[in-house]
Amino acid sequence: MPEGRTHEHTVNVALGEVLDEFRRSWRVRAERTGEVLVGGGRPDVLVLEASGWPVVVEAELANHLSAEQDAIARLGRRPVGGEHAIETAIALVYPESVQQLEGEALREVLRSTTELEYTLFTHVQDNERGRERLPELGWLKGNARELAMVLHRAATPAQRVDELADVLEGGIKDSADRFSTLHPQVGVGRGFQLAEVLGQTDDAGGQTRRMAMTMLLNALIFHEALAQAGFEISPGTRRRAVQSIDAFFGLMLLREELLEEWEAILERNYWPIFGIARELLDPALMPVATATDVLQPLWFTARRLVQGGVTRSHDLTGTVFQRLIADRKFLATYYTRPEAAALLAGLALPLEQAPGGADWGDADTLTAMQIGDFACGTGTLLSAAYQRLSLLHELHGGDPQGLHGPMMRNGLVGADVLNISVHLTAAMLAGSHPDTPFDGECLLTMKYGEMEDGTAAIGSLDMLSPQMNLELIEQALATTAGGRKTEDLSEITTRVGHGKFDLVIMNPPYKRSTGNEGDSEGMGNAAFAAFQTSKETQKRMQDRLRLMRGSSALGSGNAGLGSDFVDLALRKEHNDGRLALVLPLSAMSGIEWQAARTALYDRSADICVVTIAEAGDELRSFSADTHMAECLVSCEPKGSCGPGQEPRGFFAVLSQQPSSTLEGDLIAARVRALVAGGTVRRLEEGLLGGTPIRIGDEHLGTLVDCPIGEDGPWPLVGLSDIELSQVAYRLSRGQLAHLGEPGVHTPVPIAAVGDIAGRGPYHADIYWDNADGSPRGPFELIKPAVSTVPTYPMLWAHDAKAERRLVVSPDSEGQIKSVNASADQERITEKAAKVWQTASRAHYNRDLRFNSQSLIVALTRERAIGGRAWPSVIFEKPEHEYAFALWSNSTLGLLLHWWMANKSQSGRGTTTVKSIPYFPTLDVRALTAEQHARAQQAFEGLGGERFLPFDQIDEDPARAKLDRALLVEVLELPEVVCGPDGPLALLRRKLAAEPQIHGDKKSRVVFTDTGERSVRRWNR
Repeated sequence: MPEGRTHEHTVNVALGEVLDEFRRSWRVRAERTGEVLVGGGRPDVLVLEASGWPVVVEAELANHLSAEQDAIARLGRRPVGGEHAIETAIALVYPESVQQLEGEALREVLRSTTELEYTLFTHVQDNERGRERLPELGWLKGNARELAMVLHRAATPAQRVDELADVLEGGIKDSADRFSTLHPQVGVGRGFQLAEVLGQTDDAGGQTRRMAMTMLLNALIFHEALAQAGFEISPGTRRRAVQSIDAFFGLMLLREELLEEWEAILERNYWPIFGIARELLDPALMPVATATDVLQPLWFTARRLVQGGVTRSHDLTGTVFQRLIADRKFLATYYTRPEAAALLAGLALPLEQAPGGADWGDADTLTAMQIGDFACGTGTLLSAAYQRLSLLHELHGGDPQGLHGPMMRNGLVGADVLNISVHLTAAMLAGSHPDTPFDGECLLTMKYGEMEDGTAAIGSLDMLSPQMNLELIEQALATTAGGRKTEDLSEITTRVGHGKFDLVIMNPPYKRSTGNEGDSEGMGNAAFAAFQTSKETQKRMQDRLRLMRGSSALGSGNAGLGSDFVDLALRKEHNDGRLALVLPLSAMSGIEWQAARTALYDRSADICVVTIAEAGDELRSFSADTHMAECLVSCEPKGSCGPGQEPRGFFAVLSQQPSSTLEGDLIAARVRALVAGGTVRRLEEGLLGGTPIRIGDEHLGTLVDCPIGEDGPWPLVGLSDIELSQVAYRLSRGQLAHLGEPGVHTPVPIAAVGDIAGRGPYHADIYWDNADGSPRGPFELIKPAVSTVPTYPMLWAHDAKAERRLVVSPDSEGQIKSVNASADQERITEKAAKVWQTASRAHYNRDLRFNSQSLIVALTRERAIGGRAWPSVIFEKPEHEYAFALWSNSTLGLLLHWWMANKSQSGRGTTTVKSIPYFPTLDVRALTAEQHARAQQAFEGLGGERFLPFDQIDEDPARAKLDRALLVEVLELPEVVCGPDGPLALLRRKLAAEPQIHGDKKSRVVFTDTGERSVRRWNR
């Protein structure tokens, strides 16, 4: 060793001392002598977390390879006296700045330096190498606090949590099956009584029974957590610690004694956890034989989970709740993935910036905070935010246990319509420090549906009103608390009032109240169809929602309940508060979401939106089982905007879903660091791509700084190739940027569709009937058309094979409805005349399937009424239709449609009748008469061409021919633009490779002399 260089042993000891300062709940052993690992071996630093899973740090001075080898060698080893083997080992390399320091000077550098390099190795059974590395390439770099956060995450191995989740689910299923064997009748008897206790309408399908078993098992686990923590109760007059659950099971079930123990615990609190569980176990509801048979597997399951460390790890219950939740189809109360929750909480509560500008170590400021989730589900998001806040407080010298009572009492607000959701939320929050009692909580089971007085309740959306209904709050508290009444309601109503929350974090339900189709068809108002609510009650609920919205509402039935929850979040957030939301991807582009986007713009400084560039819908989701693309939205308070600055949007597009909560943390930290550094590439700066989001040397996504406005969509979401967005952005502003030719661009006249043409009616106004059976639309839809020459031809639905050419034939006809009263008939006839006036030759594809359809705009030979799939576009000058159709079906037309469309579903780019007028298109008014004549000639010359689906745009000779005819012959752009290796050819290849376009389709269309066929695609 060179003279004067600090010995590695000394640095390791100093690192152990620094890490030991950060957390009260772990023990750090550095360079210990004696036998540390079973079978011999002495790790540099051993961290023993409360979860029971040890983590090792193997450190070196400037020797990366040696650090990796030492870390890998520790995997699978077990510390002496420990119950678990080492699942995660960290290889760490010190910077040169520590190499000649000792004592406090050395510790101070270790605390402050951002040059610590480290990587994680995790034991994985089904990996051929038996381990995984994070990052896969390169090294993480940060300071000691960031290393401590990584150690904290690493102490709960995801693989072991998943194994415990399977144990939990198996135990619940076994117990529910036993109950069903003893009580098989549905809708009556014991099963129905269970449903009543849980606030459900029936016990059909086994969901309610599984919910009941979940609540009982959760109570047993939490009971054991209290016992392990030495939580004291006073049964009668004797003060003692809670007994282990094993004291009440064995050869004989001691149910009465168990219930007495729960009663004693309830004297201290924990009502949301034990109140309902006590009711479920009541002898009047569950006979002796049933209780014995049902509780036995729950007890064995609880013991296995406790042995696995679940009483010390709080991620478990949430990971299986999505498999058990009731009525998910209509409530859409889907579970947020823990990885996404970690990412969103990391964006909302960054390491470098505590809310309100306070220091993370300031307990007084943090205990005065309020965090709310008004659709709390399993409590994943609320728990993620609380645990992150507690961890950051501890890492800055605070005592998280001291925060717990005040935060549970005053700081955390959760609400849901499902009692089991609130039950599990309470368990996750209280489980952070089960031995620390707290004086009450604000977890509310909100009333939903018909009330006893004949009115209707709408769950958390009743809180839209600035004056909260005291009776609803009282009922919500009573339901949550298992029948316990709370006398002081004024304090609760004040806490949940408008402008009170420092952070609102939420994954709201998305269901729409209009346009019900598919699974929701025939269900009346799908947004309020849960719990078998009648159509009459649904109507009252919709009326109540309108009343609660008031005149300044942001919500829209066409957007879905998610928009109302955004409204609720904004009303509850105070001026310096933050928002963190999981929303459907349609929120970024849908016109019905415009009011919500405008409000977010007005209330925020910078807005960060995270999406995923994957082909499958499930892979673009941050929730389990939604089967739809989603986004994470994090908003900074307006006060952080500089003078005269307008809000910007930072759009992060990930390559795939975060693989772990740790990766979610790291992505959030990297995004925050890039934004704070001010070097994120801007959308409007040219074809420069985006700023890579890298963890180590591993590329996980791209970040782009975008201008956003009060109006219009925020379209840079879920796309893989950022250059496509930059070309689309410039084109929408009248400049065609030449891909592959830096700095070269050509002016193109661009206008909104609504500026050059009108639009046809919404399809429901053509033929649908109102809910009461009265005619809404004046026509009957006859499909296919009966007449060979229909009076009112319609282009209604899609038939991809019949829509390969630019001209298509109507597929339906309309017949004016006949009604009894002559006055009514006259109104119907007048409506029919107005609808017929909208008939046009040009029709816009509002439900475009990129990977099966070939046209964005279709022309019919004669005027036709545009239907659901093909609303009409109405030109004053018919000759404008040809240039419009050519542009819309060109590569540039596809680019702009894709840019603006709702891309929630993989392989689709949908829009609405109301949104079409806002889409940018060729300004046909700027073309000369000669150019219009050439456009008509080009259109007719292409009439016999068959076009491939848009996902095959790179191999479609007809599309290349159309591009040249439009751009060179009509618009007179340089020939080189459409050359074989020119900008348009490269653009077509990029579009075909975009996951949002191809949707991972495994086949391709091939044209033959006799038609078309599908063949397997070998290159994707």
